[in-house]
Amino acid sequence: MNCSNCGIPNQAGARFCSNCGAPLQAAYPQVPQPVSRTGGGFPWGALVIGLAIFFGIIVLAGILFGGMFLFGSGMLNSGPAPTQQVIVVVPNADTGAAQPGQQASQTTPDTSQLNAPAAPTNTPEPSTTATLGAPAFTADKDALCRKGPSTIYDVRTSMNKGDTVPIIGKSGPEWEEWWLVEVLGSKCWIWSGLGQAHGDLNGLQVVQAPPTPTATVVNAKMTITNNFIVPICYVYLYDVNNPASGWSTDILGPANTIAPGKSYTLTGITPGTYNISVSDCNNSSLDTKSNVQLNGIVVVNFP
Repeated sequence: MNCSNCGIPNQAGARFCSNCGAPLQAAYPQVPQPVSRTGGGFPWGALVIGLAIFFGIIVLAGILFGGMFLFGSGMLNSGPAPTQQVIVVVPNADTGAAQPGQQASQTTPDTSQLNAPAAPTNTPEPSTTATLGAPAFTADKDALCRKGPSTIYDVRTSMNKGDTVPIIGKSGPEWEEWWLVEVLGSKCWIWSGLGQAHGDLNGLQVVQAPPTPTATVVNAKMTITNNFIVPICYVYLYDVNNPASGWSTDILGPANTIAPGKSYTLTGITPGTYNISVSDCNNSSLDTKSNVQLNGIVVVNFP
């Protein structure tokens, strides 16, 4: 091997020149290794493999980005939340050891409404109370309507059975229950027992009764004629317009007897409408007359 610097030959394999010390170059250049080729010399197999890998990467990327899009849009979350199975461990009362209990399903709580605004509370409307209507009075029978809340007052007008009139007031506690009504534009008092009051009676005001009649009232006289074959020993009166008072005691008196075919006159009777009952001396009822008007002098025949 000759030195390229000084030209002095050197031993084979020496790295530096023995004369000038310059580095020696290899005598033989490196020959490149031949590349093997198939199919005419072009690498078709490598090309096919590369294309397959390239398209596989594209398909995988499409699936990945498509799944991310569907998940972000909520389309993959539209179904119900998965149900988790929770095993409840129940302690055994005898041994104290825990025993497997029933499996309880627990649904994953929906947290989408945790931050939602509270729904407005609707205040219920108050219920409407049924209206009873204006107070009114309906007569169960023909009845007299008086100037005051008692039979001691004169009659002002009358009502027929079935008539309904408005109630505009009521009597105070010193009288029996009477209603102040309006009959054809005239205000008068009628006893509550002669009919039915209906409507809203709670709002009625107590009306002061007018002054009671003075002694100018003329008492009635009643003459009873006995047409029975037995004597009349007892006579009883029932004030139709004041039924709360009930039947009176015997007004004939123990010393008086109405013999058959005879008459007897009773005085000092307050004018009004009465039922009259007569009995024999054993106090057994003989007959009763109903709705007899006692004003002035009245003759009543029995039977």
